[in-house]
Amino acid sequence: QRWGDYSSMNVDPIDDCTFWYTQEWYAANGGNWQTRIGSFKFNECGTPDFYLGATPPSQTVCAGADADYAINVGSIAGFTNAVTLSATGHPAGTTATFVPNPVTPPGASTFTVGNTGVAAGGTYSVTVGGAASGSPGHSTAVELVIDAGNPTPAMLISPANGATSVPLQPTFTWSAATGASSYLIEVDDNSNFSSPEYSATVVLTTATPASNLPSNTQLYWRVTAINSCGSTLSTVFSFTTEPLPGDCPAGTTTRPLYDYGFESGLAGWTSSGTGNTWAVSTTAAYVHSGTHAMHAFGPATVSDQRLVSPAFVLPTGQDPVVLRFWNFQTIEDAPAGCFDGAILEISTDDGATWTQVLNADLLTDPYDGVVSTSFANPLANKTAWCGDPDPYIDSVADLSTWAGQSVRFRFRFGTDNKIGRTDGWNIDDVRVQSCLPDNTVFIGDFETGDTSQWSSVLP
Repeated sequence: QRWGDYSSMNVDPIDDCTFWYTQEWYAANGGNWQTRIGSFKFNECGTPDFYLGATPPSQTVCAGADADYAINVGSIAGFTNAVTLSATGHPAGTTATFVPNPVTPPGASTFTVGNTGVAAGGTYSVTVGGAASGSPGHSTAVELVIDAGNPTPAMLISPANGATSVPLQPTFTWSAATGASSYLIEVDDNSNFSSPEYSATVVLTTATPASNLPSNTQLYWRVTAINSCGSTLSTVFSFTTEPLPGDCPAGTTTRPLYDYGFESGLAGWTSSGTGNTWAVSTTAAYVHSGTHAMHAFGPATVSDQRLVSPAFVLPTGQDPVVLRFWNFQTIEDAPAGCFDGAILEISTDDGATWTQVLNADLLTDPYDGVVSTSFANPLANKTAWCGDPDPYIDSVADLSTWAGQSVRFRFRFGTDNKIGRTDGWNIDDVRVQSCLPDNTVFIGDFETGDTSQWSSVLP
């Protein structure tokens, strides 16, 4: 359908209150042009009378509790005759009172349905009527919901108890609980639900987290059925989420070897190179978590900026050994590759020589393309990260090839002699981890030199 080219709104000259509206109109399925005419008027003008309104339009109470509604008695055109209020449709045996009653418009009265303990649980439609001399009378409807007692427990459906490889944003479902008006769902990595990973109050029997749950983790979930009388807990189900690249396999536990987000400055990290701008930044846009991150500008000149980590000894027999870091780039890309670029390198000889970590060992966030040989970028012909912009991503590199060795990592940023990017490259939350078998009782290699928990005993 469509509207035509003319329309008009005018006030009726007879009552000086009614608005008349006309509009040309044409049906979507064809036919002739038509003229539609409509009218309306506000309660505050016209023939003297009263009108009724109720707040709230619906009330839910536990059996035995009173239900109160505010009844507004409005006046039209100065109407002031007393309005007597009454109610019908409330449950048998309950009481219906209005205070005050009658009401002189404009005014209000509190409508109370009492003695609800004698009523059966259910939903009732109650009609509030008003009568006054000089008026034909008017009414308004309210809803009354009476809960007879606590709801029955919800029955959990999905994820099933003991489910594995569950997606990180699963859809939780459960059966409806008799008498429930809402549900609280809780998901936690502890069966006491002391600090839920996800919780939400919903009215339907399904819920989906807006963000990912922890990967490769056993989680517990339950649903609390709620109504005006109280709440009832469901049984507790457990499930295990799917593993992500770099997660430890079943039967092993993550062993953090290093975890740092630059909150205390460089702390053993160093930087160098042509045009080096690596520095700790507190700019919120450059930070993944906390208040600090490492940031390097992308200048419009040739640069070869190198950020080097402290040394780490990678354990053996604890594969996969991985490097995780959060990586945010605004690095100039090319139509089929990169003009500027960023790469990850590793050294096993304390920085004397460096080897690029290639895509085969990048479990997430592979390099974006080959760096152009034009414009003198020092990383020309290397595969590299670039993106304009490419927001923070959890980058994971498999270091198992270098297990048993002392290594350093180098984040290397190369730019050409053309366009620059102020936001450049940002690194935050660097973590090195391995996977210990669950039956490991003790592990230690004295690399820190800390023997404070050890003692020697002579026979």
